[in-house]
Amino acid sequence: MTTDHNERGTTRLTAGDRRLAILDNAELVFVKNGFEATSTRGIAEACDVTEPVLYRHFKGKEDLYLSVLTRMLDDGLRELSSHAPSGDLARAARLRILEALLLCGTTTGMQQTADLVRGNRLRLESAFSPDAVDGSGSELASELGKLILERIGIAGTT
Repeated sequence: MTTDHNERGTTRLTAGDRRLAILDNAELVFVKNGFEATSTRGIAEACDVTEPVLYRHFKGKEDLYLSVLTRMLDDGLRELSSHAPSGDLARAARLRILEALLLCGTTTGMQQTADLVRGNRLRLESAFSPDAVDGSGSELASELGKLILERIGIAGTT
């Protein structure tokens, strides 16, 4: 992380690093509480910042939520496709994707979450195909991934 020194001699995160720190903490809060039960005040407290700092980086709770989901999906899918991980790395990547999909499934009224998943449909189906899943519990991971995609109306659609 990069820090800047201000006129008082204290250090603080750069804007980019602050944004990443907010995303890290917001992800934990959203995964624990879900979208509806999470407030910007709660996220700000978890990040040890004020609400105005959140609004400097994100338009609001929905924007922050979509940024968290996008990062979760992108990171998991990138990990799976980058160097064909197996074992623990593959399981961790799939779990991150499943967490994001579960969060998407809890916000069915939010069109942007459906668009986000629909835009990654082929990559998601590939990530949970029986051929792609490896290690112990592979059948369960494959079936769970397909079930979640079906429940949120993505699998098998064009």
